[in-house]
Amino acid sequence: MDSPSKFGRSHILTRIKAFYFFFYAATGAVVPFLNLYLARAGLSGTQIGIVTGVFPVVLIFAAPFWGILSDMTRWHHRILHLALAATMPFLIGIAFSRNVATLLFLMIGFAVFYAPVMPLIDNLALQILADKPHGYGRLRVWGAIGWGVSPPLVGLLIDIAGIRIPFLFYLILMSVSVFMVFTIPRRQVSLRKPSRSGIGALLSNTSWQLFLVCVFLVGICSYILEHYFVLYLDGLGGSESNFGISITMASVSEIPIYFVAVLLIRRFGPRGLLLSAFGIYAVRAFLYAQISVPVWAIPAQLLHGPTFSALWAGAVAYASQHSGEELGATAQSLFNSVFMGISASAGALIGGVLYEHLGLVQTFRICGLLSLFGFFAFLFLGGGDSRNVRLFRKRPP
Repeated sequence: MDSPSKFGRSHILTRIKAFYFFFYAATGAVVPFLNLYLARAGLSGTQIGIVTGVFPVVLIFAAPFWGILSDMTRWHHRILHLALAATMPFLIGIAFSRNVATLLFLMIGFAVFYAPVMPLIDNLALQILADKPHGYGRLRVWGAIGWGVSPPLVGLLIDIAGIRIPFLFYLILMSVSVFMVFTIPRRQVSLRKPSRSGIGALLSNTSWQLFLVCVFLVGICSYILEHYFVLYLDGLGGSESNFGISITMASVSEIPIYFVAVLLIRRFGPRGLLLSAFGIYAVRAFLYAQISVPVWAIPAQLLHGPTFSALWAGAVAYASQHSGEELGATAQSLFNSVFMGISASAGALIGGVLYEHLGLVQTFRICGLLSLFGFFAFLFLGGGDSRNVRLFRKRPP
């Protein structure tokens, strides 16, 4: 395949922006409405929990597997093409299934192939950015725009065309995403394949280990805040329209953060951006616990950007900083496995137990304490070994 320089870097970055937009628009067309579809398909609450709960569990193992395989074989583009295309038949199968066992099988298959997409495209974006990785946020922001545009439109169309319309939208938008990946030229590199000792060195790096532990702790808080917000709003007397507005506000809040992340990473580095996200997650959780009327709960969603988006941008940069190009996909996959897999699974379990026995106010306060613990651990212990730092070094004059 032709080298990126033949096409011009700006054109390649435009295609990556388009990919982020269509991929996250496709995901946003389905994810917010999946539980609604399963309920209308006749599944009980427990059955819905089993079918949807298997996704983060599969992600825990599938993301690192694909990441390591991509780095060991240098087949990043091939695996990305395969994964994107393979998600479509599994999700379309879900749209025409009502049997729990079949739905569980299809969800597992969907999760297996969905797992490597975000790590691989983030790694590809960082490779194209080369010596300007702080510009990642200005690419990823198009994913936030896609996610913000898609759910309201699909929600309106469900009333007109039925509950299967999200799956049709996913098929169309994901097909465009596949096409966009095919138009991005494979980067010609002469990197040697990583060794097992190289992977072991990454896993044994104390700074990397602490990063994953802190992401795990704050990730539990993130999952609970995002997934229990609708119950929280409902308990305050909020309406469905209030919830729709809150989703829009959360999406809008991501856009400026991805742009500001460029400046913050330049000034304070990925660790500084992560610390700000961890700290604001604590503030967000404690704020939720204090709100007693729905009118204040909705603008509180503006903290979604300074928490989730800042954490994502900082973590992607931090993973790249500590891995180097040879293990880029592996590092991104490990981050995804912890944040989207292990933390999500733990958050679902812990959140449910705390909600049942303590209520949401106390649950949010415990989330705040988890985030504070992650903040202080990363503040005092997370500035260690920087031997693998590569991308964020300043060039010599």
